[in-house]
Amino acid sequence: MVKNVSGLWVNTLVNLGYWAGIFRHTHTFKIMVYAWQLGSGLWIWFFLGLAITSAIATWVSPATLAKSLQRMHGWGLLLAAVLGLISPLATYSVIPLAVIMLRQGAPLAPITAFMISSPLINPAIFTMTAGGMGMEMALARTITSFALAVVGGWLAGQCEKRWGFAEAYLRQEDTAPLHVPLRHYRKSLDGLRSGRFHRILAGSEKAGVWLRNFGLQIKFASRFFILALIISAGVRELVSPALVMQTVGEASMYSIMLAAAAGIPFYTCGGAAIPMMQVLASMGMSRGAILAFFITGPATNISTIFTLATLFKRNFLSLYYAVTLIGAIGAGYLYQWLF
Repeated sequence: MVKNVSGLWVNTLVNLGYWAGIFRHTHTFKIMVYAWQLGSGLWIWFFLGLAITSAIATWVSPATLAKSLQRMHGWGLLLAAVLGLISPLATYSVIPLAVIMLRQGAPLAPITAFMISSPLINPAIFTMTAGGMGMEMALARTITSFALAVVGGWLAGQCEKRWGFAEAYLRQEDTAPLHVPLRHYRKSLDGLRSGRFHRILAGSEKAGVWLRNFGLQIKFASRFFILALIISAGVRELVSPALVMQTVGEASMYSIMLAAAAGIPFYTCGGAAIPMMQVLASMGMSRGAILAFFITGPATNISTIFTLATLFKRNFLSLYYAVTLIGAIGAGYLYQWLF
């Protein structure tokens, strides 16, 4: 009986060793190993970036940002763009909050500058970009975000002189469609109607403690980050580097335009995009194309498109997307030419 049991264990171990040897040579195993290696190099920047953003969200009240923006006029355009760069607010909070401020009489120019720069970069994204892609790319992303915010804000100020009142470019609340397909964006619109953003604007809703904000940031971003590691490892294992160089490499004339277009359907969140770009860069993707993707992704992804279309009319949407899309492509070509 003892011999039978020991023999069974030996056979089991032999079989496990046999199948483990086979599994080690599969694409699945290689993807898992590379995803782990990729994550081990990025996780510290991921958590550091979230910690910085959580700290800003804790000690810099959204009410303070909102009141500062409301007091700005043409001279405050540059400051509004800078506030967007350091803002901890997510896109689904920025847009409804901007609508509230516009309906309360805030000038369109600084609000537009803030709306453009805030989704494109923040301290967390800067930290993760510097850690994963290098300081040069992080600075290029920041400078481009600031420049587009200033240009977009200035153009919005000029258009406001023709449009006149906010009703010319804002949808009415009772006629705005609410078929936004993403849960957190639908929540932002529900909050706009329930008065939550009025309370934020008045400063009557206090920011949570740092640890709570940090936990919420991790809960939201970690699932996208882990999924991005797996997808990035899969791309490295299954996609030919020659194909990457042919489509989005420096030799391709249309690499930057293709990358800018890819940002619309494929961008999820800032931290999740960095592992994918890091892998594609190692496979030959040009840095100009990477910058274009980083700009169009947060500004024109499907979620943002639905939310903006819900709250703004076509004239403002045309201005917003012209600035972000054309600006992203132009910045990509300029960056590639310079560096």
